[in-house]
Amino acid sequence: MNKKKLNSILIDSFKSIDFAIKKLDSTALGIVLVINKNKKLIGTITDGDIRRAILKNIKFDEAIKKIMNLDPISVIENVSKSHMLKIIKKNNILHLPVLDSRGKVVNLETLHSLLGR
Repeated sequence: MNKKKLNSILIDSFKSIDFAIKKLDSTALGIVLVINKNKKLIGTITDGDIRRAILKNIKFDEAIKKIMNLDPISVIENVSKSHMLKIIKKNNILHLPVLDSRGKVVNLETLHSLLGR
């Protein structure tokens, strides 16, 4: 994923659910990565998290921390593409954040991108 597209899916943890929804809609990847001030991954929000928030009647002006996945599956950079694909299939997920050794987001692999290579 190019740097511009990656930056388009990163959001700060203090943003609102409404902001996350708009970001999800504009990027069309089905996921946004929640980062702290050091750009370290602290969570993810997917379309499914938004649907669950709607079912729980959570207001969209609330902080995204209320609905984000606090324990996303991720890998450290330099992991092989085949290993990433195994992780995605084993965990039945569509997205896999790639982090550097400090936990900073450096890429996002998707099932689609891994199968297309």
